[in-house]
Amino acid sequence: MLDVCNHGDYSPGHRRIMTKVFLQIRESVVKPEAYKQDFFEFNIYSFVGVFLNSKKLEKAGLPQRDYFIQWDDTEHSIRMSKQGKMVCVPAIRVEHAFEFSPHAGFQWKDYYGTRNRMDAVRRNFPKRYFIFMSLKRIVDLIHVWLFEDKDFAGLFTAAVFDAWSGRLGLHKTYRPGWLPDKDR
Repeated sequence: MLDVCNHGDYSPGHRRIMTKVFLQIRESVVKPEAYKQDFFEFNIYSFVGVFLNSKKLEKAGLPQRDYFIQWDDTEHSIRMSKQGKMVCVPAIRVEHAFEFSPHAGFQWKDYYGTRNRMDAVRRNFPKRYFIFMSLKRIVDLIHVWLFEDKDFAGLFTAAVFDAWSGRLGLHKTYRPGWLPDKDR
């Protein structure tokens, strides 16, 4: 794996560590100090600057094509990490220059992030992790319907229910370009 830079600077998030804490799955970015070493281990990656062993890829399988835009690389790296150690060699760098387009609030991608994260936990971890996550999502659902924007509540509800029912792929409403009513 390569070090990923954005305009020459360290770009966190492309190499991460996923851990199980109690019944939760947590992610953290690799600390900047690790990039000063010859190499370091991690277990979650973005697809930017990744080299994969073809034999291990064959065992892990291809990325989930039905995830559409969010969590496809994370879910795939969970499966690949079960095939052996993954290392980053910071001396080898790849420039991944992109500009964030700030958007106040939520957008269509949030549906896929929520749904696909839940589905990835369901697929790749013992059932108790998905049950615990689902219980947390029930509390979240109550909160969003009581205190959040109704467009967001609808999006979040659809994502959670679709994860529970295993409905993947492109959603009929939350497609690229969709924005809440107030932003249209």
